[in-house]
Amino acid sequence: MHRVTLVSRHLFPAATGAASTTFRHVSIRPASSRTMTSSTPAAAKDDALRVFRDMIVPRLDPAMHKGQCGRVAVIGGCEEYTGAPFFSAMASLKLGVDLSHVICDANAGTVIKSYSPELIVHPYLRTEDSVTQRPTSTPDIIHRVASQLDRFHAIVVGPGLGRDPLILNLVSLLLPEIRARFLPLVLDADALHLVATRPDLVRGYTRAVLTPNVVEYARLCRALELDPSEATPHEVGEALGGVTVVRKGAADAVARPGAESVVVDDQGGLRRFGGQGDVLTGAMAAFLAWNELAIKAHDGEDRRDRWTIAACVAACAVTRTASRIAFEEHGRGTTTGDVLAVLPRAFSEVVGEM
Repeated sequence: MHRVTLVSRHLFPAATGAASTTFRHVSIRPASSRTMTSSTPAAAKDDALRVFRDMIVPRLDPAMHKGQCGRVAVIGGCEEYTGAPFFSAMASLKLGVDLSHVICDANAGTVIKSYSPELIVHPYLRTEDSVTQRPTSTPDIIHRVASQLDRFHAIVVGPGLGRDPLILNLVSLLLPEIRARFLPLVLDADALHLVATRPDLVRGYTRAVLTPNVVEYARLCRALELDPSEATPHEVGEALGGVTVVRKGAADAVARPGAESVVVDDQGGLRRFGGQGDVLTGAMAAFLAWNELAIKAHDGEDRRDRWTIAACVAACAVTRTASRIAFEEHGRGTTTGDVLAVLPRAFSEVVGEM
């Protein structure tokens, strides 16, 4: 492997005004290894991370303006579960997106705002409880949320959403709005419960990424009439018409029809606590937002399958590494806040200084 210095006039995302010269070091692999088709699982992961590093990560430059490193939104958060959307949205910020929004239930908005002034919080959603306190109509809610969607580069749906019938119905009406705008979409937690009951909500939407744990994966498989003990994430993705599936576990399996499946087995922390999956969704939203910007900058639609896998692999690797670093420092007392705090260090360890 050779290390060289590249001097380029390329800026990504495209900034207004004159381009500036950018210097960066790149490891050049032999031509035979510079594809996503790899002979070993480790090589497949390394190739995915190379694609992410070289083609997807935006290079910071003083000529850039706010928003060019991505704008994401998390749709979730109810009165009982305010932490999950916060962790997801903050993970995106800690990894480098410029703006992170939370679209939540009215009863969760003030609480989430109190966690951080850095998040933009829209308390537009309603549960059967909050709608009696703050009456509004379903069409009005859909209109308010849909009017915000065009500003985002990626959406997360599910963290802290809950299973209130009204809020699930609202999400079922919002998913077609997201699909109509061709936005990258990460679905987790209660959004996966909704998909298991109504698979057609995401079927055929190839910009969707599902991130089930073992219980959610089994539920999805049964909904698709697949055997959870035998069905691979690739088969689940095919059954849903081409979505990406990231099955979380001792090792994370990333699969997308049309691309090579990749296993991410980086060492994580030994603690199991709520919120780590939310951090992963935020990382994934950030990296998929960058992926979307890169595809547009490079006219790379034909590379979407490969680059989407790369973004998801990087999100898994960075999240697992952050969990390990946090556990090394805090041991049994590790919490999700500790993982959030070391995300920048984990990014540097996995991807390098950019």
